[in-house]
Amino acid sequence: MILIDALILATLTFVLGYIAGRVYTVLLLVKRVNKEIESLENELHQAQEIVYDDETAKCFVEERDGVYYLYETNTEMYLAQAKTLEELAQKIQNNNKIQYALVTLFHNEKEHEEFWFHEGEVNKL
Repeated sequence: MILIDALILATLTFVLGYIAGRVYTVLLLVKRVNKEIESLENELHQAQEIVYDDETAKCFVEERDGVYYLYETNTEMYLAQAKTLEELAQKIQNNNKIQYALVTLFHNEKEHEEFWFHEGEVNKL
């Protein structure tokens, strides 16, 4: 009888230790996943912030099929689209509350033009 009790006790101890180890492993995994999710959320939040230098947004424009698409340079976040540069300047002033923007219009990899958007108006640099 004592041998059977010792065997049952040893089996229960082994099973409980195994379960405790599995639970601990799962908890560590959940902690690591949560830490990684938090890190990715922080990176996403930082990437979505528009970077200003002395109140000036730095942007670039792509033209596709007669439509201009405006993006913030550092984050490549989409800001607006329009059929003319003048419309873009007005849209970012009204919708994005950007008063000043240094804008680069890329024609191809080697050719580009630079513009200054100031309070909804376009000036070529």
